[in-house]
Amino acid sequence: MKRLLPWMFVPLALAGGALGWWAPEAFAPARAWISTALGVVMFTMGLATSWDDVREIRGRWVLVGIALQYLVMPLGAAGIAAMLGLPPALALGVVLV
Repeated sequence: MKRLLPWMFVPLALAGGALGWWAPEAFAPARAWISTALGVVMFTMGLATSWDDVREIRGRWVLVGIALQYLVMPLGAAGIAAMLGLPPALALGVVLV
């Protein structure tokens, strides 16, 4: 099962995305918990990071990561939102997330 699970992630993610696209009402009850679940996932990922992991990447590619996170990604998201003609509130949400 350990070897099969990583290979199943992409098909399962695509199937979940397709289900959410064609039958969004199936996920309506979970709408109130999405922000909380995302926060829990982010928090537990932070807890799983060790000081050795931090020391290993310290100074290496940090500036590139900062540039990507705070410049390239928001500008790319704003460009995509503009190309799709999203309303301002939704475009702001795309840029922030």
